[in-house]
Amino acid sequence: PEQLAHSFEAETSLKFYSQNFEAALEAAKKWFAYQPFSSRPAIAGSYIASVALEQFEDAIKIARMGLLSSPREVLLENNLAFSLGSLGKTDEAKEALAQVTESELTESERYTLDATRALIAFRSGNAEEGRKLYRSALSGFKKLKDIRCETLAKFYFAREEHLIDSPFAEAIKEDAIKTAKSI
Repeated sequence: PEQLAHSFEAETSLKFYSQNFEAALEAAKKWFAYQPFSSRPAIAGSYIASVALEQFEDAIKIARMGLLSSPREVLLENNLAFSLGSLGKTDEAKEALAQVTESELTESERYTLDATRALIAFRSGNAEEGRKLYRSALSGFKKLKDIRCETLAKFYFAREEHLIDSPFAEAIKEDAIKTAKSI
């Protein structure tokens, strides 16, 4: 039985890294069905659905199901808030993040939540607060030398600037592309 779980996990990773995101999501869902009390498949599935596929409704369902068995799992709360925020459901997104215990966060989790809060601020009409939070997240990821998260935060920062027709959008997008090419 444990081998089957590892098989689903391996398939999820293999499909994800080969950029077959639909198949990766399906593998994550199978993994979650097989191990519903583990947060890992729900984290992977909600991440793939939201970030790789922009299937935010699906990501919300997966994250909420994962939170049933893993309440207060910060990455599930984040993925839920990110997806809700991406759909403009900012009050629900803020509620999801209100469940997080700040004192228990790692540095990386803190910067990830800053980036998600930045998205929510933009979607709530507060671009200045969003910019401040994205800059905090980017500075933190740079300090941690986490280029993958830094690149993702830059892309989402550019997306939010673009959505409000900001003159900053293009420069941030170019910076994100430059950073992505360095990976």
